[in-house]
Amino acid sequence: MMYYRIQNRLDARLLLADMRKRGQDVPIGDRILELAGTLDDAYGKDRKSTGMGGYILYFPDSETYENTIVEVWDFYHIEPREFEYQEYIGDTELNDVKWIEKLFLLSSDDSLVLVYPQKENDFISMIKYYENPID
Repeated sequence: MMYYRIQNRLDARLLLADMRKRGQDVPIGDRILELAGTLDDAYGKDRKSTGMGGYILYFPDSETYENTIVEVWDFYHIEPREFEYQEYIGDTELNDVKWIEKLFLLSSDDSLVLVYPQKENDFISMIKYYENPID
């Protein structure tokens, strides 16, 4: 699989409809729709992918996240520990998986919100990494 790039409410609505059809985590889709609405309200719904305003990257499974996140960080020049906020999305602890929403500011007018699942074991590994980072 690969990640989804959600730019506006239309993208989010189509993703949510697909998630409902497949019986996937609809609360996650609802939150993505809410985030897309916030970006549309702040920056306009007709912004271009190269314009300012930002978008959401949705990783449907932990394997996709793990296999692509380093390239995403490199491409967008993101320092992974320098995010604005990180939250768990709703009550999403199903099968030892927590869904995370994390905001990165790419510039003063551009943002990137990552939405991805994290297995409980991965969460423990991440905590250990942040307590003792390898540089």
